[in-house]
Amino acid sequence: MKRGMWVLCGFLGVLPARAGWHHVVHRHVVPAPVVVVHPPPPVQVDPKAFAAYLETSRRLQAEAQARRDAQIRAIVAAENSRPKEDPKVVDARVVKFLQERVEQGSLDARYDLAERHLQGQGVTQDQARAMRLLQEASVEGHEPSKRLLKQLSQPPTGN
Repeated sequence: MKRGMWVLCGFLGVLPARAGWHHVVHRHVVPAPVVVVHPPPPVQVDPKAFAAYLETSRRLQAEAQARRDAQIRAIVAAENSRPKEDPKVVDARVVKFLQERVEQGSLDARYDLAERHLQGQGVTQDQARAMRLLQEASVEGHEPSKRLLKQLSQPPTGN
């Protein structure tokens, strides 16, 4: 009988596992320990320590702002002490750059160079050259050039 019991237990132990069941036999069941979690006690803040913290924080912020202001003043002073470039030299460089871009086929550079020729900025004032540049750009479909050509071709309205 004992042997049959062992065989039967062995058979039952194997069968449920193969069938996808979980069969566990416990002789002694020990309950899991119960852990009670209490919320932490409220933090007691010392008013004097908190006031000292706030004062230190304000002082550090003021010092940081003073350092930033000093850096800005130093940058502005350095910028103001730098010798200013002659506007004629700057205009000449811009005109040279625009002429190079016109040679490369830039329509915007044609427009900008035409405006400079109209105003005489960095170049001698030459309305014929400006009109030629604007016409070349407008033929290629440059809308600002078309608008400026139209505006220049209309007679000025006198008040």
